[in-house]
Amino acid sequence: MRTRRGARVVLLDRDERILLVQQRNDGAIVVPGPPVRDLFWIPASGDVEDGEDFLDAAAGAGGGGVPGAVSGGATSR
Repeated sequence: MRTRRGARVVLLDRDERILLVQQRNDGAIVVPGPPVRDLFWIPASGDVEDGEDFLDAAAGAGGGGVPGAVSGGATSR
């Protein structure tokens, strides 16, 4: 099984809708629990690169390729 360091974010718009990304089950993501469907939804995510912390990776995940999204400026709570 391949592992990677990654950060996921829960990104809400002004109407409190959550941004989810549709993923095809190609075996690359291991999901615990019952058998996974061919298509499933996951929160936006980004790889944590060498020398990067999880907060920076999460900030990059929030806006990548999403029209009108703002990347960066993430804060921890």
